[in-house]
Amino acid sequence: MPRGSQKSARRARTSVPPKSTSRSRQPAKWPVTDAPAGAVAIPFLAVAALAPAEPVVARRGAKGRAARGFTLVELLVVIGIIAVLIGILLPALSKARDQANMVACQSGERQFWTLWQMYANDYKGYVLPARFQTVSAEYDWFEPMFLGQELGKAKNKYDGGSGTQRAMDVAYMIKVLLTCPAADHTGNPDAAQGAADGSSGNYFGDYIYNSWMGTYKYDAASASSFPVNYDLKLTDVPGNVVILMESKKPNWNTPDTAAGNYKAYFQNYKDIWNNYPQTPTSKLQTYRYGTPHVKGKKMNVLSADGHISLVDPTKDFFDAKGALRDYLWDAKDSSGLITKAPTAGHPGWKRGVPGL
Repeated sequence: MPRGSQKSARRARTSVPPKSTSRSRQPAKWPVTDAPAGAVAIPFLAVAALAPAEPVVARRGAKGRAARGFTLVELLVVIGIIAVLIGILLPALSKARDQANMVACQSGERQFWTLWQMYANDYKGYVLPARFQTVSAEYDWFEPMFLGQELGKAKNKYDGGSGTQRAMDVAYMIKVLLTCPAADHTGNPDAAQGAADGSSGNYFGDYIYNSWMGTYKYDAASASSFPVNYDLKLTDVPGNVVILMESKKPNWNTPDTAAGNYKAYFQNYKDIWNNYPQTPTSKLQTYRYGTPHVKGKKMNVLSADGHISLVDPTKDFFDAKGALRDYLWDAKDSSGLITKAPTAGHPGWKRGVPGL
């Protein structure tokens, strides 16, 4: 075939037929097939609607794998993992809660120290007394006539020791100032009990005060009061002397085995331990102090200079040789609790010696 004829034939094979504009040549709306004469053409969608339904199969994921629920083994594994995590987190949460309670208890002692300073400023430098004893009653440092003067709760003053207002004031002061969240409060009185009896014999606070801060007695013969074991001023108390420490709980209306009702103060080792001395000191049994922190082994103590220490009484109250460091609280004044002529000096206290 000539070369020109070959090119013409290739163009004829690759050329696109012209687009028809005739409506008769458009494709049918429904696809049909060749059928015998007389057959009726049925649309495809109608045929699909008449077809039997396909069996229901499991829904498949993106990769074609059938979706399914968790097996028992998988659930047990998840539960086991959660249990392990809880076991790891609970001790940490418990430790954080104990730390928060310890800080809250320290805050209460710090507030007391502020009031302690305020009382001295209001009363010509004299420190807050530990108690005031009459012929038939005793009024302690947390009473409206003492600490209540600074808290604004001294509504009835000293009236002979009767009346529910005094009890209500005492209960209020204990609640807002002398409550440690870490201590056990299951033995505390309810509102009715607190209003009925707020005497010192039923003290339910969480702190005890150093009774060497001073005691006042009422002398019936002269109808006057006088100081006992030295009329202390703030400048007479060395900074290392412990003035407040945490007490045991529950202690409301709980008789002490050695001294009757629970007291809100301490003076010497007899008020601290039941069985002193003991070797080793770890065998010492608590009497009035409490250790609500660090798994029941430690307590907060407040010193006269305002600093607060977390201590273990069976260790930190003794020096490296095992000797009792009672100079931290016991003044060992020879005046006792009955004489009108106290001996000044408090030889038991030591200045310039490290405290707690």
